[in-house]
Amino acid sequence: MKKLLLLSVTIPLLLMVVAAYKPLSFTTGAQLDYDLKPQEGVMYYEYTCNLTLEIKGDVSRLEDINELLMFPNTSNQMVFLEAMSYKIGGEEIKKYEFTTDVDGNVIAVFDLSNYSVKPGDVIEIYFKVLIVRRATHLSVDLSEAANSSIDDVPQDLLRYTGNSDAWIVHPDIARLAENLSGGEKRVLEVLSRFVKWIEDNIAYPFNESMRERVGPQYPLETYLKKMGDCDDDSILLITMCRAVGIPAMLQLGCVFVPQFTWRETIMYNGNYVHKSKGTGWHAWSLVYIPKAGWVPLDLTYFAGAQYVWSDNMSLVYIKCPSGLIPRIEESAYYITQPVIYANYSTLNYVENSRLWEEAISKGQLKYICIEELSALGLGHKVELPIETPLAACLALLVSVLAAYVKLRGRAKLSNDGERVVSVDQPIV
Repeated sequence: MKKLLLLSVTIPLLLMVVAAYKPLSFTTGAQLDYDLKPQEGVMYYEYTCNLTLEIKGDVSRLEDINELLMFPNTSNQMVFLEAMSYKIGGEEIKKYEFTTDVDGNVIAVFDLSNYSVKPGDVIEIYFKVLIVRRATHLSVDLSEAANSSIDDVPQDLLRYTGNSDAWIVHPDIARLAENLSGGEKRVLEVLSRFVKWIEDNIAYPFNESMRERVGPQYPLETYLKKMGDCDDDSILLITMCRAVGIPAMLQLGCVFVPQFTWRETIMYNGNYVHKSKGTGWHAWSLVYIPKAGWVPLDLTYFAGAQYVWSDNMSLVYIKCPSGLIPRIEESAYYITQPVIYANYSTLNYVENSRLWEEAISKGQLKYICIEELSALGLGHKVELPIETPLAACLALLVSVLAAYVKLRGRAKLSNDGERVVSVDQPIV
């Protein structure tokens, strides 16, 4: 599991799709009570986060200090904002708007036009959300896609391939990918070769003191260090896929782990403090396979994993004796049903994380994050915004179940790719 700095203000350092998104009516005010009813395959979670940023120096490079990355609505997940506040020096910033980035991630942007963030300021951020999550299952037989070719990739998905400013493919990684693929065009076979190389050559830092930083690494760093955790390994695999024309991106989510009681991590002379309960942040690759669609591919968390330890037990190689398929069909995405948090088709995820961590490590910023993910019991009362008509809310909750039947007959991308969707937009 990865520790996240909860920032866009959120994602980058803790470890914390792709469709136009119009968020729920994320507003407070008059509320309506609604009792959660037992529904097969539906899980209810509540997530709370208290984030304190103590400004100690120049943070002008942190251009997203007024932004909060939110959990999104997706084809299998609905999110209701129960509370949110952003304060500077105790004064609440009441003007904000919701926007989306290129990957459809939902961001709350607070208006600081009348403020100049300076040393001595203390920013306090709080939010609480209810998350309704429908269990998902792989709906395709991957054997039917065994002969799917890279040449079958749709034209409109080529933006998730190749070398670009958004996702740089270093020549060393491009050569590695080309040598491993050897001209092979069958996507599953190419993925098998890439995954086998990573599991044999890239170790997971079980002892986190082995890592130089909290946040994610660039793909070349993982390749050269031969070490990385969930998002590091995924970013390397994505880069290898893009080098040979297989569409790929990064997806992040949070696994509910009830045995995770309150834990605390303190680093950088006390300037990084992270306390959490129930949160198991995780990342994996989303890859596109013709005839199957977008599917999750997990390099570190899947059923049947075999662990090969280094002599001092600080590094572990995570292998899958059964090959590629369990890393998809029995990945954490399916066996733990994580709450989806964000998708990244650019390396801004690493770049922004690096900026925040540098500010913290240099003492320009003190970061304190206290977060909790809890499962709600049946019959728990939740408050839904009055601005969202009650009939619409009820229809949405019912649709969480009904969508399962409907989605089976629709494009595989929706079922397995977990696209971000708007409330008033059909699931496609």
